[in-house]
Amino acid sequence: MTAAARSLIRPLPPGPSVLVALFLVLMGALYYVLYDLLLHQRSSGAKAVLWAAVTILPWLSAFEANKLVLYRAGTAFGRAAGIAAIMLTTLILSGFVQWLFLMPPGSSIWSVLPLHMISDLPKVIIVTLLTVITAFLSFGRTEESSTAIGALPANPADILWVKAAGNYVEFRTDARCHIHRMTLQGAQALLPSGQFVRISRSVVVNRNAVASNTLAKGEHIRLTDGSLHKVGNAYRADAASLV
Repeated sequence: MTAAARSLIRPLPPGPSVLVALFLVLMGALYYVLYDLLLHQRSSGAKAVLWAAVTILPWLSAFEANKLVLYRAGTAFGRAAGIAAIMLTTLILSGFVQWLFLMPPGSSIWSVLPLHMISDLPKVIIVTLLTVITAFLSFGRTEESSTAIGALPANPADILWVKAAGNYVEFRTDARCHIHRMTLQGAQALLPSGQFVRISRSVVVNRNAVASNTLAKGEHIRLTDGSLHKVGNAYRADAASLV
């Protein structure tokens, strides 16, 4: 899988997110200026940047939020409901922001909000399609195997986290999910003990894949793939050693 595909699948860290946002806003501002030139109009750079930011950033944020929902544990229905809620919230918020920053003073929000929501429907379709593609690339590469205990599906350094799933164990690597018929205890016995830490009854994480440890705030561990895992009370001491 290419780096571009991995960037599409995985939620972006704060640094790359800012760079992507700046690039898209600049491209949007350039489009605004060129469009005005075609109409023989002049527009200021500040106005072009404001239009691009108001038009693009809410939907970029929605796409990144959708990716976080895809990586959270839960049912397919729960993920779909979460994404639908994000899209509806963004649709309303985007219309409000456009009214606030782009409409003339004195304009009634109730008169312009429905029009803005209708004009944003193409963005809803684009972000939804990108989310579906992301889900297909991420979860469509799941592999199920009945490999006997004694073999790992990938190099331990490439495994981000391991999770119990009934009579199976799910091994998550950078962009693929391997499901093996074994117990979580058996899987943990095959992994380097210094590199992998059990943080709950059902989850083992690679300490090298930990992005943040929020034990004091919410008792969760966030990994570099954007996934969020709750820490069990009985495993807090082990989880506290994670950076």
